[in-house]
Amino acid sequence: MGINMVSGLVLAVVFPSFILPYMGVDQGRWIKAMAVISLFAVAGTLIQYYFTKERVTEETQDQNMTASRNVSLRDQMKGCFSSKYWVITVVIIAVQFICTTGVGVNSMPYYAYWAVGTYNDCQTLSLLNIIGQAMLGPGVLIMWPLVRKIGKQKVFIIGGIIAAMGGFLGMLFATDLKMALVALTIRSIGALPYTYVLLSLLADALDHVEWKCGYRCDGFSSSVYSIMMTVSSGIGIGLINLGLTATGYIPPAADGTWVMQGQAVRDFLTFGTFGLPAVGTVINTILFFMFDLEKKLPGIHKDLAAKRADQSLSS
Repeated sequence: MGINMVSGLVLAVVFPSFILPYMGVDQGRWIKAMAVISLFAVAGTLIQYYFTKERVTEETQDQNMTASRNVSLRDQMKGCFSSKYWVITVVIIAVQFICTTGVGVNSMPYYAYWAVGTYNDCQTLSLLNIIGQAMLGPGVLIMWPLVRKIGKQKVFIIGGIIAAMGGFLGMLFATDLKMALVALTIRSIGALPYTYVLLSLLADALDHVEWKCGYRCDGFSSSVYSIMMTVSSGIGIGLINLGLTATGYIPPAADGTWVMQGQAVRDFLTFGTFGLPAVGTVINTILFFMFDLEKKLPGIHKDLAAKRADQSLSS
C-alpha cells in the first residue's frame, strides 16, 4: 500500500471523527481549520517542489524528440480531436470526475449524516471511508498483473460492471449501514482500474495521436486533464447544492441544533452517493466497448520506434 493511501486512510478517520465535529456550523472554526489545512498544503507543495528530482536519461530524451518540437496549440487541438481514442479517453475521464469524484465523493458526508447516520455522529462517515474503500489499498497489488493478463479494455469493462452493481445495491439498501458498506466495498473493487490505470489510457491515446499526426500533444492534453480535474469538483458541488435546494434541505442552525431531513433530501443524497456514480460507470463501460486501441498499440509503437530511429540518424 502506497504512502499516499496510508495518509488518506488516516485523514478518513481523523477528519470526520475530530475535525468536522469541532467545526460544526461555526464560521470562525471553519476559517481556522481551513487556514491550518492550507498552511500544511503550502508546506507540502514547497517540499515537493524543492526535493523532487526529475530523472532524465539519454534514452528517454531520444524517445521524446518529437515531443520537444514546437507545435502550436491549434495543431495540438487538431491532432487530439482527430483521434477517436483521445476523444473517448477524455469523455471517460470527464464522466468519471463529474459523476464519481465531483458528485459522489462530495455527497458522501451528507449521505452519512442524513441518510444512513445522524448529524456529526463521528462514526458513520469514518466507517464509510475506511471499510467501504479499504480494497483500494491492496488492490494495487493485483491491478497491473491483471491488466497484463487480460488487457486494459477487459479490466475496465469488468470493473465497470462490478462498480455499477455496487452502486445500484447501495441505492436499494440506502438506510442500512451494513449493506451500504458492502455496496461501497463492491464499488471500490470495481473502481480499481479507474484508480490505478485510468491515466495510462491517456498515454496510450497520445501515442495514437503521435502515430497519426507525427507529433505529440502532451501539453494540450495535460492542460485538458487539469481543467477537467478542477472544474469537475466545482460542477459536482454546484449540482449537489442545486439538488439540496430543490429538495428542501434544512441546514443545521448556528447553535448546532438540527432537524431530520425530509425523504426527498435523503433520496437525493443517496442518488448522489450511489446512483449517479453508477450511471457514470455504465456510460463509461459502454464507451470501453469501443476502445480497442490496445490491440493496435504494438504496431503503433513499432512504427513510432522506427520513426524516432530515423530521426536520430538524420540528426
